Amino acid sequence: MRRWAVACAAMALVGAVAARAGDYEQLEEELMKLPAQCQVPTQNVADGTLLRRSAARVEREQIFRIVVLGTATAQGVGASSPDRSWPLRLEALMRERYPTTNLRVVVKAKAYDNAQKMVARLDEVLAERPHLVIWETGTAEAVRGLNIEEFVATLRAGIDRVAETRADIILVEPQYARRTSLLINYGPYLEAIRQAGQMRGLIVFPRYAVMKHWANSEQIVVDNLPASMVAETADKVYDCLARLLAIQISYGMRRNP
Repeated sequence: MRRWAVACAAMALVGAVAARAGDYEQLEEELMKLPAQCQVPTQNVADGTLLRRSAARVEREQIFRIVVLGTATAQGVGASSPDRSWPLRLEALMRERYPTTNLRVVVKAKAYDNAQKMVARLDEVLAERPHLVIWETGTAEAVRGLNIEEFVATLRAGIDRVAETRADIILVEPQYARRTSLLINYGPYLEAIRQAGQMRGLIVFPRYAVMKHWANSEQIVVDNLPASMVAETADKVYDCLARLLAIQISYGMRRNP
């Protein structure tokens, strides 16, 4: 009997490993199908954290409410039109992936808000009864050189407040541009976001690393653009970010092997 139990456990483990390998292969295939300008190394969107709560509620209710908490980039600053912002592009892409689900993305964004101001606005975020909250943060703190310990405490408080509602959370790093990276020390704030995500078991979308890869490979360059190219480039950045987030969310929504 004991041998049978051990054999069953071993078979289950092998099945789980095979399932994870299959998921990863599917992820790689999706990334290869992206427009060339959007492509990134697989590890940038291979966070294995499961969005269990979202997946279960979507399966049960066929409703998926996503709220984006952020600042100017969530508003689509610089884009050619409001519907080219990354949250609205994400909504369109996710509807393609979940055509039978009543899916909606709501944006709660204010330019220049730091994490403390965003946490103060959580009531309006939670009033939407989200299944998933996507929180982009850290830019205002880095630009102003705000206290890193206070930023960490605010992140944890905000994460815990959202988690009380049983919503999933994805943290999104600041954007990258060569010029601003030379002037602003993003490092401590990026590390704070990663540590907060790790401590709470959250997906951290590495927007900074993604955009740095695009810049270094010259897939998308956002520095020293003529005025005529600003909107076109912003549209490309937002579209690619939305595509990568859609892949990461879907990867997180996969069934627990």
